[in-house]
Amino acid sequence: MTGSESPLINISDESTFFSFDPGLTPIAEVEQNVLVKIETKDCFSNQITSEEQLIMDIDFSRINPATGPVFIKGAKKGRCFSRQNSQDRSKTARGNSYHTGRRFPGG
Repeated sequence: MTGSESPLINISDESTFFSFDPGLTPIAEVEQNVLVKIETKDCFSNQITSEEQLIMDIDFSRINPATGPVFIKGAKKGRCFSRQNSQDRSKTARGNSYHTGRRFPGG
């Protein structure tokens, strides 16, 4: 995104999952070339909130979350879609997970 563009669709990092599965239902369906802002969590699901916190205290069933899935209408198998990292650094979480050409892996 550049400073002049505003996302048409915002997807919260509350819509996370922890393993790909053919049964996942898309949380949003978007047209191609629509600007979408997707919030992500860090690899520990934002569970570490201070330097004093021990890694042994986190819930390891909640590691490596992905936000989504998002269905892109008209996507064709083998096509690539671009993504840009936001300049918004208000959150420390950064990451991405995407799959092109299908509603979900295995689907």
